Amino acid sequence: MKPEDKEIDDWFRTFITRLVIVLLLILGTVIYCTSQTKDQVYDYIIASDIKHPQIVFKQVLKETGHLNCKHCSLDRNNLFGFWDGEKFLTFNTWEESIDYYERWQIRKGYNGGDYYEFLIKKWGAPNMSTLYIPRLKRVKI
Repeated sequence: MKPEDKEIDDWFRTFITRLVIVLLLILGTVIYCTSQTKDQVYDYIIASDIKHPQIVFKQVLKETGHLNCKHCSLDRNNLFGFWDGEKFLTFNTWEESIDYYERWQIRKGYNGGDYYEFLIKKWGAPNMSTLYIPRLKRVKI
């Protein structure tokens, strides 16, 4: 190897090392910024115009394993497991997921009454009344 090749090789290794460090710092910041606590999520739901915030918060806890799941929609900032038929929807932040839920309530026409019955009719998931709702009711806040 020529001396100038070694110099280029050293420069390149230094550049790549620094690039990796910067990327890790950026990723660490993104992961830190997108993480949430139960209190933050609950407070954001309460501050929004979401109807039945306690039930909605129970949905977050159920869908995300109390915000601890490893292989669920949480890695897409999707607190509710919203699905487009092929894959989980992806949000830039967990707050966007809650905002989407608020719009979902409006689109689906919730205007009062038993919210669990509304979920059974509008969520559209199989076994909603026999499995999901009973489990949702048992979630501890």
